[in-house]
Amino acid sequence: MVSHGPNRLTPTTRSRVAALTIAGLTVGYAFLSVWYFYEDFFKYLQAGAVMSADRSGWQVSVAYPYLWSVLSPWRIAGAALTVALLGVSAQGLWLGRPRARAFSLLTLWGVLLPQVLWGTEFVSDWYGGAFLGDVVLAGALVVLVPSVLVYAGARTLRDWNPAPGSARLLGMAVAMCWLAFGATEFLDHAYQFPSWLAYGGAMAAVLMGAMAARGLFELRAWALWMGVAAAGALALVPLSATWSSKLYYAGDYVNQIHIAATASDARIAVSMLIPLAVVWALGAPYLHGFLRKLKA
Repeated sequence: MVSHGPNRLTPTTRSRVAALTIAGLTVGYAFLSVWYFYEDFFKYLQAGAVMSADRSGWQVSVAYPYLWSVLSPWRIAGAALTVALLGVSAQGLWLGRPRARAFSLLTLWGVLLPQVLWGTEFVSDWYGGAFLGDVVLAGALVVLVPSVLVYAGARTLRDWNPAPGSARLLGMAVAMCWLAFGATEFLDHAYQFPSWLAYGGAMAAVLMGAMAARGLFELRAWALWMGVAAAGALALVPLSATWSSKLYYAGDYVNQIHIAATASDARIAVSMLIPLAVVWALGAPYLHGFLRKLKA
């Protein structure tokens, strides 16, 4: 019998603590999402408010005709999906289900963490960037604390994928979630971009990125190439900047990122290559192995 010492949690107890932590996070994030959507959009739905809709979502006037708030259906779907996945993670950890630790890490780092950008955009738009550092720090802690509880050394991913390089493969699945999230960020701001090529590329990147993330978690070989295709689809977004008309910016940091990424042909080329480079770097051993098998 192995003694864990009086102050050391057993693996089962540690998983239960992680489950309770993520369960609390699930409830907290559900309430935070409701508050966020109310403060960012629904509280402006009042008598006399001007409403419209386009491919970005629904708009309501805050100070007509100069200031509008946009509600993207992708953000509603993303928040709902996050709450559901956190709930599944908590349940899996509590019941000790296989792959629960890997699934929880994928949810925390690939689905929840990117949405911290919504919070930074919120304080940038409505509070002039105040509390920006607080939002980033809070988001990092919310992800790190349960991740530390889920971490079990070499055993963390063993019940998901015992083969060498499992952390790298999970990292690629996380990257696919980030890629899909980045594409939804473009769709959220599509009212600023006239290009339908970019819109179509972003839409394809969302769908293929999500499929690749799920396929990678299910250890499917096709998911590797789906990830490459998703990165290629996302490359159409900066490419279209060379064909689009002049854009007008509100001055927030999201628009500044767009300017930095598309201010010249060289920057556009780099912006197109970054997603492909990240996907290839993470999946290189598996992609090369797949190609070797085809040549054999």
